[in-house]
Order: sequence, then structure tokens, then C-alpha cells
Amino acid sequence: MTFLRSLIIVCAFAALAGSSQAQNGQAIGEWRDHFPYRNAIAVAEGGDHVYCASVNGMFRYVIQGGEITRLTKVNALSDVGIQGITWNESLGSLLVYYSNGNLDLLQGDRSYNMADIKRSSLLGNKTVYSATMDGDLAYLGCGFGIVVVDMRRREVRDTWLIGPGGSQVRVNGVAFRGDSIYAATNSGLITAYRYAPNLAAFSNWGRRNDLPSAMVNGPFNEVVTFGGDLILNYNAGLDVPDTLLVLGNEEVFERYEPLYGRKNLDLDVSPNGQLLTVAHEWDIHRYDQDLTEVSFQYEYEQGAVRPSRAVGSRFGYVWVADKDRGLVKATGFTSGTTILVNGPFNASAYRMDMSDGALYVATGAVEGNWSNKFRKDGVHNFVNATWRSSTIENSPLMQGANDHGEALTDIMAVVVDPNDPDHAWAGSWDDGLLEFRGREPIALYN
Repeated sequence: MTFLRSLIIVCAFAALAGSSQAQNGQAIGEWRDHFPYRNAIAVAEGGDHVYCASVNGMFRYVIQGGEITRLTKVNALSDVGIQGITWNESLGSLLVYYSNGNLDLLQGDRSYNMADIKRSSLLGNKTVYSATMDGDLAYLGCGFGIVVVDMRRREVRDTWLIGPGGSQVRVNGVAFRGDSIYAATNSGLITAYRYAPNLAAFSNWGRRNDLPSAMVNGPFNEVVTFGGDLILNYNAGLDVPDTLLVLGNEEVFERYEPLYGRKNLDLDVSPNGQLLTVAHEWDIHRYDQDLTEVSFQYEYEQGAVRPSRAVGSRFGYVWVADKDRGLVKATGFTSGTTILVNGPFNASAYRMDMSDGALYVATGAVEGNWSNKFRKDGVHNFVNATWRSSTIENSPLMQGANDHGEALTDIMAVVVDPNDPDHAWAGSWDDGLLEFRGREPIALYN
């Protein structure tokens, strides 16, 4: 549904091309995407670029030059619903994986689709949750098990159902340590001898039962190898603190005390293997191979840190896929630079209106019985080739819109003044009428 709403915006521009070509600089018949990039979900550095993805699309940023190239279904990708991205150094290529099992391989300016998982007759959860690279091979953690992809040949090499009796189990991460392969799953930490002749046989896999008793059955959402240790994150639920476990030379799982009780969203080992980056809900920590903290990021550009993922750069800083700011180059403590891509704040779209080059988009919706959906996504507008979104985050008028002091929800209609494109109105489901002047809300009539 998210893509369909975005597609409606694209189609609207195609239909209204005559009134907007001058400001967009595009010819009749050319397509242009208008996806949101601020709510970033994944980031990866590779070659001279860093890649940042949202659910519907992604962009490539030249690290030294600053040029930005959008990569979407319009020009490079085969699908929407991006789950994550991972760089393969061996081939100099980027793997994009989706919630429906689809895969795209990007090499330079070319892209290749690998839809084997998506098209397979396998019943179950086909979402790809992680990708671990080992030479030309990608080990994908999927909703049913592990899929090994030969990225050079662009084909699936093997599929492993590693649950008891060959049952399906959701795999959230894969890591190698010594002669073992580890799978962080929703049902525990499952492991096997890495060089076993037939890892497709479930009998070669077994669950580690030497973890703390309360954690044996998982779920585990992250696993990496760092400095010879296995780092494993136990994620008991949204409102329950995480536990980071370390398996070192003593072959005993120990709780990492400095991060006990934190929500650990992402673990990343830097390209040189020297630093571990741990992203939390509101900050980012980095550690050396002795697991001693070397840097801490709790703010950038006078704004809160809200990472989805964070990866170490070979240049020493951290690339952050931020939930509010898109791509951020974080250099420690309060220092960082946001790389902004022009687009609406989110992909919500219900109705729209346009006059004299000014487009306004309503983002609300209703249930099947016409009751509230309580969407607080505000109003998007596109004027002079620039998107701006008015939401409860930046508009005081929307923050306490009714008698109960609750935020304005479900903007259902918009209209641009036909005599003045600088003047517009937005109507909500039951919180009143919002007036815009100069693209900003100026009054609420309720």
C-alpha cells in the first residue's frame, strides 16, 4: 500500500506535467520518483559510495564528491519493501533484499534481479532479515532458514532448513567463528560445523544449550564475530531490556555488563575489523577489540540520534540510517552532518490538489466503517521542485488540535486556492480545518 500511495503521487505529476515541467526540468513522458528518504532503515558503505535505503527506495552518495543518485523502481530496483542492504567487497557490488524474499544485485550502474526465493513454492515467511558476506557467497537469514547465494553466478546455491526435524525457523543473523557457523534465530542459537559435507541436512545442526537458562530458546536478533569473540544479542521483546552476550576464548557465554539493559538495534564490525558499532534507540557506542568504549554519539546538529542501523566507515566515522534525518555522517559525541534528499517526510497519501505549480497532499485515512485511523502524518506540499512536510513534529498548531490536547489526526482533504497558489487549506476527519500560507500552517478552525 505504501508504494501505491507513492505511485499515485508520481502519476499525478505525469498527468499534471504541463503545469509543472518548468519547475521540475523534465520532459513530457519522463518519469520522476517522489519517495520519502528521511525514515532510513539501512545503510552500507562500498567503494567510493555510501548507500542509504528507506522502505520504498534508496540513494547513492559519493563520499568525496557529494553527488547523490536516487535508486528506485523507476531506474534500478525491481521491487519495494526493502528490508536491508549489504556490500560485497569481493565483487564490488551491493545486495538489496526485500520483505517478500526478492533480491537485487547492483554493480556499478547495472542491476540484476534474483527472484528465486520470491518465486519459490516454499510456504512460509520469505522475508530476508540479514545478509552475511563470505567471498562471493551471501548467507541470507530468512524467515524459514538460511539461503546461500552465489553472487558471482547470481544464483541460489543451497537452502538450509535448520529447525528441529528440518522445520522452518526465522534466522535473524549469520556469523562465522573458527570452524563453526552460527545462526541467531527466534528459537535459540543454532550452530553447525562449517565444513560439514551437507549442511542442508538438519541433523548437522544443533542448538547451543550452554547459554543462560532463560535465554536458551532465544530470541536472538543479532550475531557478529569481533576480535575472535562471538557477540550475540538476546532480544526478549519491545518493553524488555536486551542482553548482549560474549563468547570468548574460555568458550563461556558472559553478559556484557556495560550495555546490560539497553535496547541494541544493530551490531556492525568496521571494514578493518578493529571497531564494533552498537546502535541503540537514542545513541551509538563504539568499542575496540578489548570491548573498551572508544566513542559515543548521543546527538548531532542539535537533534536526537534515532538510528535504525549504524555502520563503521573505513575513514573512521560512522554512517547512520536515521529514522528522522535519513543519512547522517556521525563523527562522535554531538558532531555530525545530515545528507538530505529532497522528498516528502513519509509515503502517506490519501488525496491531493494542485494549482499553478503548487501541490498539496493529504495523508490521513479512515477505516472501512469510516472511523479514525489516527494517522499523524500531516500535510506534504511540493512547490518550486522542493518538498516540505508539516507534521506534529514541526507545527505547534498540529500538536494540540482538539479540546483534549491531542495531536491533529487524519488529514482527509486538501485544496489550493485557485487564485493564490501560496494559500491552501487542509481538512481533518474531526479536528477542524487547517489554513496554510507560504507553505506553513497559520490557523486552525475547529
